[in-house]
Amino acid sequence: MARLTRSVWAVIAALLVVVPALPFPAWLGGPDSGPIWTPHVVAWGLGTLVVVVAGVLAGRLATSSPLPRLPEPRPWVAVLALAVAFAGLAAVAADAVFARNPHLTDEMAQLLHARAFAAGRLAAPRPEPPEFFLITHTGLTEAGWVSQYPPGQTVLLAAGLLAGAAWLVNPLLGGVSVVLVFLFARGLYDSRTGLAAGFLYSVSAWALFMSASYMNHVATVVYALAAWTAVWAAPAPGRRRLLLAGFFLAACAATRPLDAVAAALPVGVWLLGARRPGAAGWMALGAFPVGLAWAWVNTTLHGNPFTLGYTALYGPEHGLGFHTDPWGLPFTPLTALSNMAAAVRRLHIYAYEWPIPALLPLALWGVIGRPQMRSDLVIGLGFLAVPLLYFFYWHSGFYLGPRLYFLTAPLVAVGTARAWWWAWDRSRAASGVVVRWDVAVAAGSAAVLVWGWIGLFPKRW
Repeated sequence: MARLTRSVWAVIAALLVVVPALPFPAWLGGPDSGPIWTPHVVAWGLGTLVVVVAGVLAGRLATSSPLPRLPEPRPWVAVLALAVAFAGLAAVAADAVFARNPHLTDEMAQLLHARAFAAGRLAAPRPEPPEFFLITHTGLTEAGWVSQYPPGQTVLLAAGLLAGAAWLVNPLLGGVSVVLVFLFARGLYDSRTGLAAGFLYSVSAWALFMSASYMNHVATVVYALAAWTAVWAAPAPGRRRLLLAGFFLAACAATRPLDAVAAALPVGVWLLGARRPGAAGWMALGAFPVGLAWAWVNTTLHGNPFTLGYTALYGPEHGLGFHTDPWGLPFTPLTALSNMAAAVRRLHIYAYEWPIPALLPLALWGVIGRPQMRSDLVIGLGFLAVPLLYFFYWHSGFYLGPRLYFLTAPLVAVGTARAWWWAWDRSRAASGVVVRWDVAVAAGSAAVLVWGWIGLFPKRW
């Protein structure tokens, strides 16, 4: 188990450090060549130098004066405060930044379909003439005017429309995510890691802006986190928690099917390692109601319980694998590598708006920290599954960040929290009369956070 865990994290470290440095976009010259990379690398070099020097100076100065003992927050009080603050700020962003409006065609299509759900229909009436009304990712079936998306997010938006506040659905889900990140990380590790992970998720600019949108990625993360929490909130989940895990994994699949596969991978590995084959049966039983409802929706809208809106509207070209995509462009392994490089670059840029690469602490810990716990394997497999699965998907989605990789946002928060506490424990053991390394780690971390939120985040806003 320890060898497998270290191998997984070695692959992740290579993915985070080596892949974005490769010039795939320059070779390919495709429609999505990714962000302008060199200015960020130069800025991060300067930012990393400043943060390291500031941390070492703080550690040096701390040797000559005692440090005050800070009060330890009660975990639940702190987490609920973070969740409320995050949901409130996401609501402010939805209003002040996005004017409560959908901006991407994906949001528009889902909100349009949600209006039909809110009216008690599975499809909107056929517009006449259709060419004046149809937008991308919507189409006509025998049932009427529909979107390509599974119903998992559409149902939530419909509930928001009925309440008169659809724009608040994702901000509220964002607040729930903070709590679930805490519970998930606490179950895998301990309360201090859970609290740090909840804090890191709540200060993620990417998570904030996504939670201010109408995108279904936010609901997908909530469903996946709920399933993970049900499995790992305590050492041995009983039948009730297994039923809940199956239910939420099915809800995840009924929102973003490929993300559900990534979310299910660490759960499947846990089932094998725990030698509990009966647990899969209870999870399947919990998934059954969602699967039955989803099959009914697909049959009503597309004539077959297994036909998704994606292929119903765009044909088999929308599926996974190397082929000509729905827009008539060739999708090759080289394109896939280019898309992966662009997505990982965007993770470094948009995840936190830090003066250092956002995933650098995670990559360093993956190599130096030699992760070996079973919990480390859970985080690693969940993270690695996302780029590996989307490697075979023809589209390189960008909106507010590498949105196809948004399922990694809570895993990055938990992994970075694990890396931070590892660095803290090691630095406390190594502190001496020349430099207080624990103070250096704390001061450098504080510099990263303050610089990011005061110097960089307002520009993104």
